[in-house]
Amino acid sequence: MENFVGLWLGLIVTGGSMVVFFALGRRGWTGKLDDCVEGGVDICYCEKLQPGMVKQPSNTWSNLAFVLVGLLIMIHAGGAQAEGQNPMTTIPFYSIGFGIVIITVGLGSIFFHGSMTSWGNLLDNLAMYWFISFALLYDLFRLFNASDVGVFIVIFLFFNVFVGILRGLDEGSEKYVFPALLVSLIGIGFLFALGVIGVAGVQRSFFPWFAAELGAFILALVIWWFSRTDQPLCRPEWRIQGHAVWQVLSAVAGGFLYLNLVAEVVS
Repeated sequence: MENFVGLWLGLIVTGGSMVVFFALGRRGWTGKLDDCVEGGVDICYCEKLQPGMVKQPSNTWSNLAFVLVGLLIMIHAGGAQAEGQNPMTTIPFYSIGFGIVIITVGLGSIFFHGSMTSWGNLLDNLAMYWFISFALLYDLFRLFNASDVGVFIVIFLFFNVFVGILRGLDEGSEKYVFPALLVSLIGIGFLFALGVIGVAGVQRSFFPWFAAELGAFILALVIWWFSRTDQPLCRPEWRIQGHAVWQVLSAVAGGFLYLNLVAEVVS
């Protein structure tokens, strides 16, 4: 069972968070409403707000895909035979950390779409920063053949404190900071997959996992774009929302990203 410490940790984080979610939901979600509903508009991210505890059911529960992917990563990291010998397969911190940050993306979004509060939006934004910065920093470490966990943690914490302060000072900062980080992650991954960058002996393949990751994310992005408010796929009354599909596909892309990192071969 010691090989599945990450799985237990993921279950504890998920279970504890959901207990808090339902407890706060039953009390009526105290706190300021998010800007998109504060003016009395009952449609945000295209889904019509519901009067019950969960304000946007489709956009809320679709985030369980992130939790599922994170837990599957924990299972894989604890019991599967690694294809390559790299930090993601030989140093438990990286695989467990990757699984945890994916889980937190789902939990942060659950709190946001479930409550539609400004603090829920903050949790959602911070969780996305945790994931994207973890993945990007890992790639940068691989670029310089570094793997020191202590240094990784310090840089990770410093960066996220910085963007957290920036988010507090400017609520719109995620509109340009997060896309810049995302483009950087995809760009570095693309160059790694093509062999343009990297250290001697480190090999990543374009197929199958990077191609699957890229394909899932592009499809997710297209659906997200056309599912925004007032766009063709925006149907507030639909039980399955386009934004929800975007979230599921993004979780799948995150899983493919993990498999791509695991498959890295160091000769």
